[in-house]
Amino acid sequence: MFDQQGSLWASGFFDSVGHVPAAGVARWDGNAWQPISNGLLASESGRIVKVSKLLLCRATVYAMGEFYTAIPDNVHGLAQWNGTSWCSVGNLHFTYVTSAESDSQGNLYVSGLVKNSLDSSHSIVAVWNGTQWKQLGELDEGPGTLIVDYSGNVYGYSAFSLVAWRDNAWKPAATENGFNGEVTCVFADTTRGYVYVGGNFTAVGGTTIDNAARWDGMKWQAFDKGHIACVSAITGNATGDIFASALGLDAKHRAVVRFSSGTWDTLGQLNYSGKCYTLAFDASGILCRRNIRFDRWYSCAPYRLLERYLLESTRRGYKR
Repeated sequence: MFDQQGSLWASGFFDSVGHVPAAGVARWDGNAWQPISNGLLASESGRIVKVSKLLLCRATVYAMGEFYTAIPDNVHGLAQWNGTSWCSVGNLHFTYVTSAESDSQGNLYVSGLVKNSLDSSHSIVAVWNGTQWKQLGELDEGPGTLIVDYSGNVYGYSAFSLVAWRDNAWKPAATENGFNGEVTCVFADTTRGYVYVGGNFTAVGGTTIDNAARWDGMKWQAFDKGHIACVSAITGNATGDIFASALGLDAKHRAVVRFSSGTWDTLGQLNYSGKCYTLAFDASGILCRRNIRFDRWYSCAPYRLLERYLLESTRRGYKR
């Protein structure tokens, strides 16, 4: 994530960057990584702080994940950076956060678990406008993933369905809603108003759509040409091209593929074990991907590999 000053922030499942101690969050100052984790503690003794996402909203940086803060207040799962330490966001205290997104008006939408008066947790979706929370009920299948499109429409998705927040209630996004398999990833094109999903499915509401689909606000659409499977990540660029990590066009190897000018083409194969779980573009328009691999020499401890795909036609290939 880049803040308003253009500084790069990184988050994840780590306790140091290089030789610098940093619990889950660090910021690059142009020369070295600086820890931005004052007050973040692991949710359980003996574990590492896990910050799964950072968001910049109304000039404030928010963090979500598996952590808590003991100082200045006991915060779990969601916190905001006040310039010196992480602190709570209003008076709604989450025990676990599964998803957080923001809209063009600076509203922060959060899905997760909160404790009730009986000290047990229940699922909730809520929106923070910078000063107060408003609850939006809960998703039928518990905490899920939220999506906000360019018009401010709010969607929630689980493994088999997509719902929209309409008339103060969560409702099916379409009459043909309902996947016959698993949805594993989602991308909202905030410029054009489309929502893309990928996964392992062959139909949506009885209509044949293989593994990747586009929601135009009224109905689901299939991609015109080419076939991909086992989609684990999906994103898009400013020109409207769609990129996915999937079982490629040869149906044998995992690859990063691109849908452009009405057809899929392969950008590069994933020549190692594991799946690509995140695709995103950096500030320079370079496609980045994040993988989780398992190193047999280190007790199968997961580590992350970030690779950049240079889209220039004369420099195609992966650069580590």
